[in-house]
Amino acid sequence: TYIGNVVISINPYQKLPIYTTEAIFNYRGKSLYELQPHIYAIADDAYRALRDRDEDQCVIISGESGSGKTEASKVVMQYIAAVSGKGKDVELVKEQLLQSNPLLEAFGNAKTHRNNNSSRFGKYMDIEFDFKGDPVGGAITNYLLEKSRVVNQADGERNFHIFYQLIAGASEQILDDLYLSDNTQDYNYINLHSEATEADEYNFTETLQAMEVVGFQSIEVKYVLQLLATVLHIGNLELREAEDETGNELCEIVPNRDLQIVSRLTNCKIKQIQYAITQRLVETKHEQLATSLTVSQARYARDALAKAIYGRLFSWIVDKINESLTVKESTAKKVMGVLDIYGFEIFKTNSFEQFIINYCNEKLQQIFIEMTLKLEQEEYISEGIPWTSIDYFNNKIICDLIEKNNGILSMLDEECIRPGKVSDQTFLDKLNTRCSTHPHYQSKVMKKFSRDPSLDRDSFRLVHYAGSVTYNVNGFIDKNNDNLHRNVSQAMYTSGNPLLQFLFIEGNPKLSTHKRPVTSGSQFKKSVAKLMVNLLAKTPNYIRCIKPNDKQIPDDYDISVVRHQIQYLGLLENVRVRRAGFAFRQTYDKILYRYKMLSMATWPRWEGDAKAGVQEMIELFNMEEWRRMRLDDLATEIQAAFKGFYLRKWYLQLRRSQISISANWRSYRQRTNFLSLRSASIVVQRFCRGWKARVVVKAMLYEKKCTWAQGIITKFFYGWKARKLYRALKYEKQCTIAQGVIRKYYIGWKARKLARALRELKRRRLAVGVIRKYYFGWQARKLARDLREKKRRRLAVDVIRTYFFGWQARKLARKLRIERKRNNAATIIRAYYIGWKIRKIYRKKFPSIAAPKVYRFLRLTLNYRFLSTIIDELPSESPVEKSWPSCGPMFEQVSDQLKEMHHIWRCAKFRHRLSPAQRKIYSEKLLASQLFNSKKEYYTKTVGVPFRGDYCGLGKHPLWKTVTKGYDKDKEVHWADTVIKLHRGNGKGVPRILAVTGAAVIILDPKTLELKYRIPLHELTALSFSPYNDTVCVIQFRVDKTLPHLKKGDFLIQTHHIIELATKITLVLKELSIPNDSSIVKIANKFPINFYGKSFNATFIKAQETLIDAVTKKKRSQLEIYI
Repeated sequence: TYIGNVVISINPYQKLPIYTTEAIFNYRGKSLYELQPHIYAIADDAYRALRDRDEDQCVIISGESGSGKTEASKVVMQYIAAVSGKGKDVELVKEQLLQSNPLLEAFGNAKTHRNNNSSRFGKYMDIEFDFKGDPVGGAITNYLLEKSRVVNQADGERNFHIFYQLIAGASEQILDDLYLSDNTQDYNYINLHSEATEADEYNFTETLQAMEVVGFQSIEVKYVLQLLATVLHIGNLELREAEDETGNELCEIVPNRDLQIVSRLTNCKIKQIQYAITQRLVETKHEQLATSLTVSQARYARDALAKAIYGRLFSWIVDKINESLTVKESTAKKVMGVLDIYGFEIFKTNSFEQFIINYCNEKLQQIFIEMTLKLEQEEYISEGIPWTSIDYFNNKIICDLIEKNNGILSMLDEECIRPGKVSDQTFLDKLNTRCSTHPHYQSKVMKKFSRDPSLDRDSFRLVHYAGSVTYNVNGFIDKNNDNLHRNVSQAMYTSGNPLLQFLFIEGNPKLSTHKRPVTSGSQFKKSVAKLMVNLLAKTPNYIRCIKPNDKQIPDDYDISVVRHQIQYLGLLENVRVRRAGFAFRQTYDKILYRYKMLSMATWPRWEGDAKAGVQEMIELFNMEEWRRMRLDDLATEIQAAFKGFYLRKWYLQLRRSQISISANWRSYRQRTNFLSLRSASIVVQRFCRGWKARVVVKAMLYEKKCTWAQGIITKFFYGWKARKLYRALKYEKQCTIAQGVIRKYYIGWKARKLARALRELKRRRLAVGVIRKYYFGWQARKLARDLREKKRRRLAVDVIRTYFFGWQARKLARKLRIERKRNNAATIIRAYYIGWKIRKIYRKKFPSIAAPKVYRFLRLTLNYRFLSTIIDELPSESPVEKSWPSCGPMFEQVSDQLKEMHHIWRCAKFRHRLSPAQRKIYSEKLLASQLFNSKKEYYTKTVGVPFRGDYCGLGKHPLWKTVTKGYDKDKEVHWADTVIKLHRGNGKGVPRILAVTGAAVIILDPKTLELKYRIPLHELTALSFSPYNDTVCVIQFRVDKTLPHLKKGDFLIQTHHIIELATKITLVLKELSIPNDSSIVKIANKFPINFYGKSFNATFIKAQETLIDAVTKKKRSQLEIYI
């Protein structure tokens, strides 16, 4: 039914056949009261007012939870899409607007006790139209999603629809990719008593189609599903108590399968997830402290992470829809707003969410009161019309209690930012102190309600326009703060999932701030205030939804439930105001616009004040009848003008037809005459051309006979002339042959004469060579005999010297052996003497068998003394220490063995003390010693200098990845330094960066890092060095002119780290398992070198004066390198 322009809609809890295409056609273009009351009627009235009168409209849908507000908003949008214009772009916008509803319902709606499809968020949609009334875009604003439902639901209620749709409707492949099962009981965040239905399976397909229509990319859909699965698996993370080393209580996550799945889905490391949930990062001005959380605190952090992921994902989906609905052209637009927001809620246990929802409904009720009750009565009074005031309940006092500076929301924010110990109980104490005198506030501390059993110590009660609601304050502080630990955001920002990283952008260290985030209450209050301003700027259209019963069954009307809703919605007062007021009212501008045709003074345009124009017309009574008559006159004038235009158009068409017929007839007649004349002229021309042709044929036949006769005569003449020429040529040929024969015989005689002379000369030269050869051979043999004689003499001298030195050495050795024997003999004699002396003294006291025992005792005593001396005088544990305690000849062999064993032991101990990095350094130094020790003078200067590898930080340079793109092994830099590359031609040095990577030798420009050469290591043949104290190295490669990087030949470089360069290249070659017949390092004074495919003999020469850089000189096939 209607109350003025307010539609009263009752939820039938079933599908009715009144929302069909035929119904849309019936209500299209009709006035509001012309047909039965319908949502289509109010939607059509709003649409025509927007299209025809250029007025922005809004449709405000309000009512309790379960009264059908969401369905009413879909009906409004369905009607707007059906009656607006057509076109490819328009249809796309319509489809996106319609498909946004199932998408937002999947992510934002859930089953509650009062509604199977309850909106758990507020939605205000602005639909933008062009000047024709076609939708061109839109924008959606969402208000306060009930995130707590993600982690906890009341008995008999469900989580958000999308979780059940995903589990029931996703394919096995999707479930496997997300590590999900098809059983809702496997997840802690889903109520054990709630199950997925067949409708969820169908709705999942519809949700995916809606995402595709709205403009989601396939990869974005994949990321959304991954985050939904992540939320479910986060709920399965198990927490347990533990203790650290000091015995303090802390919490840890059980390392089960769900933890690994969360790590895979978020692409975060397991340690980062554990750190985010079980610890909290506290930042001060100067430092950061990480504190361990208890199990309850960690459980709160886990649930906060799940709620944050889902809440931010929902906001991102709304932003994505707005992005696709954004108007592309910046032209003037008309706007129709549709408000579908959560209804008034009274549950058994009401928390912060119900408080915010009911506050929003209070503000909407206040707008309704202002626009329909208060403003209309004030308008009658301001117009001076007699009016009896109608009383109504003004809920402004409740709105002030909640939102004013000293209101409940302000006190909640004060308690959240107050230093010291803050809890929900301190907040309740503050409410009891400041609001105890308010008529709409009730608490247990108030005497009047101290014995009220419905109130407990943790609750307070507000008397709303729709009834009294008791709110439990537990969780108010945390839900209002809605804080997420900083380390949680930082961990999520490190995720490899781009969407998750975008949702937690505040985790970026560059965007880190210590500014306190806005509380949920303050943010919602600002959003509601902005919404109120937006609604007041438009012409309102109301749909008041009423539910017939609380059981959600059709055809059952509970009178008490309906009466209660009618009373608190203010519908009775609205009816009284409408009955007491005028049936019609309108502004002067609109009346003048509608009836200005009735008076010649106001038609067609009135320049003065609108009220004066209305007074000019108001003298006419029965304005509608006069308007109808005037419309008839105007219609007659319009018809006359139209008929005149139509007849003139018909006359012009007939005139054009007559002219066309005349032109065609004249054309036909002239063409007929032309064709007869052309036929006669053709006959005359044919006979004339025949006579001329016959004359020409006769002349051509005569000319042909003359030409034939001329040819016969010419042929006989040319034949005679040719035979005469042939005879002359035949005679000339015979003469030429004779001349050739004579010349041949002459030249042969001359050649034979010359050959004889040459043979004689050759014999003489051969004789001279033979004589010279025998002479030089005789001289060589004579010189060889002399040399052999000298060699025999030198050899004899060496042999005599060797025998002499050997005789002297043997003589000295015999002398030493004799001396050693004497010393041993003296020792033995002394020992025997001491033994004899002891035996003589103690013979009477010991039996004869005591001698072996005494000997054994003395032996052990000497061994003990020897070992004690060794222990007391042991050298240090340094492997390079060479000292060792001295001993007598008796223990020389044992002392040598102990010395060797001690050295092996301290070397092993020294190796165990080394770290892996030190072992690597010593192994590199050992390899360098094997390559260069006692072979190159410069090596001794580098022994104490540690190897650094990358001297110029090439591996960390931002351009290095670009240079090595396509070569994975080149990314690891083993050695890099700025070297002096000696030019192959002029010997001048230029600075270059030489790098040894895991697969190649790379030469770069030091300024721009431009790649000059890249030569794979398997092409390397040798690293040549001189034995002197220089820093020159020749890098030699395989010769191949067909390859661009090998055609220039070998490289001459100069660097102070040549020892490290050779060592690193040798190690890399061993890692690559490149076979080498011998060591890659060559040390010599002379060696072959290749430049541009030509071979040179390189020679190192010490310069007389000290040179800073090496100097090269080319002399034919010699290359001299001065160092």
